[in-house]
Amino acid sequence: KLDLHSNRIGQLPESIGDLLNLVNLNLSGNQLSSLPSAFSRLIHLEELDLSSNSLSTLPESIGSLVSLKKLDVETNNIEEIPHSISGCSSLKELCADYNRLKALPEAVGKLSTLEILNVRYNNIRQLPTTMSSMANLKELDVSFNELESVPESLCYAKTLVK
Repeated sequence: KLDLHSNRIGQLPESIGDLLNLVNLNLSGNQLSSLPSAFSRLIHLEELDLSSNSLSTLPESIGSLVSLKKLDVETNNIEEIPHSISGCSSLKELCADYNRLKALPEAVGKLSTLEILNVRYNNIRQLPTTMSSMANLKELDVSFNELESVPESLCYAKTLVK
């Protein structure tokens, strides 16, 4: 576990990727505007907290984090979640509240292990049609967005409880 939260870190060294056995990384409350490509080597990472930074994008390499169970990117400036997110095949919780998301990629529907999806306070106008494929989704919070309709596919997400 590496906890660097609430500092003034603006950039991470490429050598962060050498922490091959790292399971939990907390970088919340810093000044990060990007992530190094070496992040893709952290294949044992299970929890990644990047909340309250200055990120405008997530790297495509995020999809290499096959052990990731919880990803928190709330309170950033992220405009889109990369399609490669579907590679995070162990992801159970994705928190992306308070960003600038306009949409969620169809790839989100491939996250069959996802149980909690929070995307409050964004600019999302529509949800992906693949929502019905999310067989384990229990909690979905898309409040305070710009939704114009509810996709019929959402009605097939029978595991939703909240």
